[in-house]
Amino acid sequence: MGLSARDRILSTFDGAIPDRAPVCPIVFENYIRQHYADPEIDVSEATVRFLADIGADIIHRNCYPWLYLFVETTGPISENWKVSIEHSQAETRKRWNTTIQTPKGDLSVVCEASPMTLYEDAYAYLELPIKEKSDLDLLLEYEPAWSSAHVDTSGLREARALIGDRGITCPWVQGVFNFAALYYRKLEEIMMDPYQDEGFYRALMTQALEQNWSYLKVLLDDGADALAYGGNMAGGEVGPAFFEQFVLEYETELIRRIHNAGGRIIWHNCGKASSLWDLYPKTGMDCLESLAQPPEGDTDLGEAKSKLGSHMALSGGIDQKTFLLNASAGEVEQKVAEVLEVMKPDGGFILSTVDYLSEDTPIENVQAFVDAGMKYGRY
Repeated sequence: MGLSARDRILSTFDGAIPDRAPVCPIVFENYIRQHYADPEIDVSEATVRFLADIGADIIHRNCYPWLYLFVETTGPISENWKVSIEHSQAETRKRWNTTIQTPKGDLSVVCEASPMTLYEDAYAYLELPIKEKSDLDLLLEYEPAWSSAHVDTSGLREARALIGDRGITCPWVQGVFNFAALYYRKLEEIMMDPYQDEGFYRALMTQALEQNWSYLKVLLDDGADALAYGGNMAGGEVGPAFFEQFVLEYETELIRRIHNAGGRIIWHNCGKASSLWDLYPKTGMDCLESLAQPPEGDTDLGEAKSKLGSHMALSGGIDQKTFLLNASAGEVEQKVAEVLEVMKPDGGFILSTVDYLSEDTPIENVQAFVDAGMKYGRY
């Protein structure tokens, strides 16, 4: 009798060789909504149903609390951290103008959402709260930490109960650098901060570490087996020197805390990554995704397997953006067989897509992906 999907995935994280490679396409909520033609569907429940129906091993990512800070979900509020939000809409574009009042001054945030498709919006922060040192001083003095009172984990708890031994919960979250660059300060400014004022940069990153950890601990306490950990903004473009000097210690500390709380992480970098391969093992990550090959990324699968396979599990290998969207079912089977031939030996590989499925990806191709993984993935 084979392993349960849950044990199969967890043993792959641990470096053991399971009965076969786990088969876990990345399915985001937009594909679920389109598949069931229901924009208002219970995504957490429907994700379990969809992945079970196609026979995949379940890594459930769509069980994350909705977290766009200072938008519809405001985060922690206190007497000294009062959040007020003004909503506006111009045609299909929504905007949130947020003011955070503290005893010593105000912070401001502007976020906008525009529809990408019928089932997915694109969110962009036009203005983030940390624009100068005085803003950071306010944040450090007054921002409250997250607690269970501030986080709706009902979808996560529902997913954990529904999945059983068919897989794991793995909500989308952010790493430290991603958290800072998404919610605190513009990426282009953060990239210059260490060279212009290293003390300012390190104070900002320490706050991002602590605040992010207070949020992630709630998820781990409420049923997250692992975390789909956003590491793309500190991807290959930042370069190994910047990553080692200004990013590595914060990510390593956060991952250490996650492990101590019983969690695992899948580090998500769906772009260029190879320049950081010498440094990634130092973070302690359990699994690296997405092995994006040119032109989207710069990964050679054989090289990745040779260089990283003894340090961590690897996940990905199948391009969903162009190939899976347009290939025939037969071509999908052939590609899966080729990827598994390279990546399967000695275990430590999860067959997955490079990123989440594009809407309009033929369900026949998704099914062919899963079926081929089952056929060619056995040890």
